[in-house]
Amino acid sequence: MKREHGLRAIQQRRLKVARLAQLNDPFEFLPFSLRTRADRAGFERWRGAMDIDFGLLCFSSKSTNPVLWSHYAENHRGLCLAFDVPDDLIMEVQYVSKRGRLDIDAFIGSDCESGEFLIRRALATKYTHWRYESEWRVFISLDHEAREGGLYFADFGAELRLRQVIVGPNSTITREEVADVLGDLQGIEAYKARLAFQSFTVVKNRDQKLWT
Repeated sequence: MKREHGLRAIQQRRLKVARLAQLNDPFEFLPFSLRTRADRAGFERWRGAMDIDFGLLCFSSKSTNPVLWSHYAENHRGLCLAFDVPDDLIMEVQYVSKRGRLDIDAFIGSDCESGEFLIRRALATKYTHWRYESEWRVFISLDHEAREGGLYFADFGAELRLRQVIVGPNSTITREEVADVLGDLQGIEAYKARLAFQSFTVVKNRDQKLWT
């Protein structure tokens, strides 16, 4: 995350929920080949309905990928927040090179087993070039009454437990700043990262005396 957003998230004990229609991949929820106009219209109606009722939290299973730090954490000047999330809430993204065929009747009939499978496939399938993100997703039912300035948030808690705060190699975030926003949160490991000496990875700087 960017420095400002990450520190605020810790201080406020919550993460901003992403809206489906505002994600940075225009092929989100489009893993199927939609051959007919009717299929395209039906699928777009479904995507629109999903955007009204659901948002998502996007995680990566890797904190060591330098490309993620470059793209999402201000060129290594931000920070990474690591969480424990229950297995039954989180969904692993699958990466494919080609869009699959769609049985629109099974998809719309989502109360049947095949429909549920297709919906999960739509929610968690991306083009293979996104594979570097190693993404996992948590879908959030939007509470429109709790909306703040058009934004939605998911609070830290038993289902979103903060475990680590990793400060980027190029970040000027101090140890004191992290301690201030953590406040009374217990059991959180906080450390400064560095570029690895022998691989293309971002790793823990074990000489924490270098983090002021």
